[in-house]
Amino acid sequence: MKNQILLLVILSLSLSLSACIHSKEHLRPDPQQEYVDEIKKVAILPFENLSSLDRAGELAQYHLAYRLSQEGNYRIKNLIETGQVLSAHGITNPDKVSFKRLGEILGVDGIITGRVLKMEIERELLDDALIIAELNISLFHCETGTPVWKKRAYRKDKSGESRLPSIISLFGKHFEEEYTPYLLPVYYLIKDMTKTLPQPHLIGDDLYEKLGDITEPF
Repeated sequence: MKNQILLLVILSLSLSLSACIHSKEHLRPDPQQEYVDEIKKVAILPFENLSSLDRAGELAQYHLAYRLSQEGNYRIKNLIETGQVLSAHGITNPDKVSFKRLGEILGVDGIITGRVLKMEIERELLDDALIIAELNISLFHCETGTPVWKKRAYRKDKSGESRLPSIISLFGKHFEEEYTPYLLPVYYLIKDMTKTLPQPHLIGDDLYEKLGDITEPF
């Protein structure tokens, strides 16, 4: 009996530690709602690209802007406008500029940064391709520079070009044909990642302002 109880205790501790490590790996630090509520408009900076695919960073950035504009939790600053404003201020490396300064320049309360760790074709299939994508995305509160959300995720998926033709058509206008196999795997990866993105509690004028500011993200 004592042995059975000891075994149950060990198993319980083991499961608890596993869950904690998994949570810590994918979402850190915990969302700080006091800062989240102050973030109403967000700028998505160009993604750092560590893959061998030339426009992988741009592809992930476009997908994220599209996804967040569809969800409507935040007002998203147009990507092209963001690039123009940074260029006008001579900012070629936003990493060297404080979040507070970036917020002032771009007129936003939050900054999203991202990194493409991997985006590649693992192998060609008969009528398809197996795609691997791995991203790291963070949301920062401009005024304090506090990171309120971080997510790192990995997905392996078929290109599935016959699924969601609307997405293929939308992004096909902005990317060459060689990027078509990556469109849906990256779309689904970012869709999964943003499920844990904290939502601001908007009321009154802030809510009406957000609803009245639905613009094209790119």
